[in-house]
Amino acid sequence: MEEGGQLVGPQYKRLIALGKELDVPTWPHHQHGKHVFERKGRVLRFASYMPWASDPLGSGDFAQSLMRLDRLANAAPQNDELHTSKAAELDSLTFESWVRRTTKTATARTMWSIIGALTLADLQKRAASYRAKLA
Repeated sequence: MEEGGQLVGPQYKRLIALGKELDVPTWPHHQHGKHVFERKGRVLRFASYMPWASDPLGSGDFAQSLMRLDRLANAAPQNDELHTSKAAELDSLTFESWVRRTTKTATARTMWSIIGALTLADLQKRAASYRAKLA
């Protein structure tokens, strides 16, 4: 998932050396003025650290969907999630369809998309580590 450029600071000497070795270009990061976040043709200019902080409606939408997820998790019997009253219904949903059903704003959906990508990347890394241990 591409959500914009990545930053590397001077403290990352080995990463910078590898980038030079592989001819990966770098350029200065300017920190003056407003930040710009673009996703799917929508451009958001913001002065805060994160784009969603400049979108109170989207932030509220995300917070509300997070509370819904917490309520859903707390409703499941501990150590027996398969026997929750909504197990069959929930099992038929994908993460993406749950996000679409429980959010109304692009900002909230973007936040869930980032969380989903980070979670998937972590799971893939763990799976690779387990496979290496089994080999």
